[in-house]
Amino acid sequence: MDAYIAALVLALIVPTYALITTKADLKEALGTKERVWTVLRNFDRQHTCVYAWNGTLTEDDYEFEQYYKDKEGRNVQHHLHGSLSDDASGAVLTVSHKKGGEPNIPYTLKYWNSNQKCGFLTFTDKNGEVLCEVHVWEENLATGTKFCEQLYEEICGFSAGKYEVTHSGCYS
Repeated sequence: MDAYIAALVLALIVPTYALITTKADLKEALGTKERVWTVLRNFDRQHTCVYAWNGTLTEDDYEFEQYYKDKEGRNVQHHLHGSLSDDASGAVLTVSHKKGGEPNIPYTLKYWNSNQKCGFLTFTDKNGEVLCEVHVWEENLATGTKFCEQLYEEICGFSAGKYEVTHSGCYS
């Protein structure tokens, strides 16, 4: 019976993931005044408590603050700019320190769950490796994290590392 339920759940989840995301999905994912936490990723930058906050979305432009603790535990803040677009692999948020500036990093929204307020962003690093992050709205940290964690290996890769970026000490 448990195997049947697991197969049914996978059959319902996987087709949802297989859809290509749109700019409308990305706008919904960014459309909050809450903190949006990076909870998991497949790489380690020795940053913890990473979140975006105070985002302003105007048409296809997004301005926001990124906060994190560095490896020494110091609080770091960056003012960032993003540009929204669509491409063949889904909705893209291209982020830079200055509007239209270089270097810029295109983040592709691979999955967005509007009920759980969680999603996956991928980007390619300077070595050509695809990196993956799970983002969750603060109001859904308890439920959205668990839901998206179940999809982590499917979206980020079965051999991907799994680094917890956010922990209970981050929420103060």
